[in-house]
Amino acid sequence: MDRTRSVKINKRETAPHAREELRRQKTEKKRLRRRRLSSFYLVIFLILLGVGIYALQRPEFRIQSVSIVGSKVVNRAQAKIAVKKVLSGRYFFIVPRDSIFFYSRKSIKSNVSKISGYVASTSLDLNKSRVLEVNIHERNAKYIWCNKQVVDRVTSDCYFVDKNGLFFSRSSGLSRNILFLIESSLPDKVLGKYVLAVEDFTVLIKTIDYLPQIISFAGMNNIEIEKVIIDDKGDYLFQVEERKEGEVEFWEIRWDPRDNVSTLASRLKVLWQDKTFTYERNKSELDYIDLRFGKKVFYRPKGETSSLD
Repeated sequence: MDRTRSVKINKRETAPHAREELRRQKTEKKRLRRRRLSSFYLVIFLILLGVGIYALQRPEFRIQSVSIVGSKVVNRAQAKIAVKKVLSGRYFFIVPRDSIFFYSRKSIKSNVSKISGYVASTSLDLNKSRVLEVNIHERNAKYIWCNKQVVDRVTSDCYFVDKNGLFFSRSSGLSRNILFLIESSLPDKVLGKYVLAVEDFTVLIKTIDYLPQIISFAGMNNIEIEKVIIDDKGDYLFQVEERKEGEVEFWEIRWDPRDNVSTLASRLKVLWQDKTFTYERNKSELDYIDLRFGKKVFYRPKGETSSLD
């Protein structure tokens, strides 16, 4: 009787070409799965991108109008034009620049600041009605600063200066009687710049602010000081208007900004109360008082030179 025989085949005994074929088939299946998955994700991405681009074109997601507020000097029409210039057009020919999600706040602020030196800063607020509110914060003119080289001409070279010493706008001659006037030599182009170093400007402003107290402390009645000339050495020449017996006399106080304000005020008081000085001042008009030489105070009636030790 015949017996059926069998042979067990071990995997390790599989022919080399068969193992390679199995490995290739597995790799191909993995690649196919990855391709299908990648294609699926790509389709989903393109659908979402298309929906997003479509949605960005909708009015519900775009700025509808621009409102300019806060400005008194800055032209609001020009400011609105500057804003709309930034909001017009598209990014990469696709995304609207007036999108509520992608409008450039930085570019808007930069454009608005360029229309006038009066623009100190700008804040933006987009309300629920998609109205972009542009709030302009303006600089306040603290002083008028003129170029002393041309100050006597018909058209003076004068500028508005803020509390920090920034030259931000030209000033008409009519404004010279409104704010404290400073005169000095100026470079050709000063708009948008600081003429004095921070520490020098701080000393100047401190002295100007103390003038009413100094005048009161020295007992100088009927005196007004609304102008200072800074000479080429950096010294202050304060222009004084003194009302005497219905007339106005003009003279100046010469001041070294490196000296202590309190010390100079005390010397001015001593001089103003001196009998000899009072006699000469009543006899003739005063030309100047010079406080730049330490304890030795010089003064000059018209046509003379005197000093008080």
